[in-house]
Amino acid sequence: MKINDLIARVFDSRAKDWKTKKQFVTYYGAYSNIKNEVFANVKDGINVANIGCGTEKLLSSIDKLIINSKLIGLDLSKGMIAEANKRIITDKNNISFINGDFSTYKFNDMFDMII
Repeated sequence: MKINDLIARVFDSRAKDWKTKKQFVTYYGAYSNIKNEVFANVKDGINVANIGCGTEKLLSSIDKLIINSKLIGLDLSKGMIAEANKRIITDKNNISFINGDFSTYKFNDMFDMII
């Protein structure tokens, strides 16, 4: 079994009760700094890709702040993507969640921000 398949299995098993990445990863305060940096730099009309998006709390928050933007969440876990698709999103942006491996996924777009 490939490492990506093992990673996907772990996150698939946790997807339904996933609240934040803090349950699985210790950030040592880095998460708040990253989130603040992202929010400070998003603007209308931006293209954003979130690699390893999980259940996509961050992109759904960005979606509420801006309009006319393209927001893409990519994750290895089908379970995480299924949960991301349940999130309430606005109709102000083009937002999509994709099950895939960023190292092999063929992006058709250029991005202003990659998280």
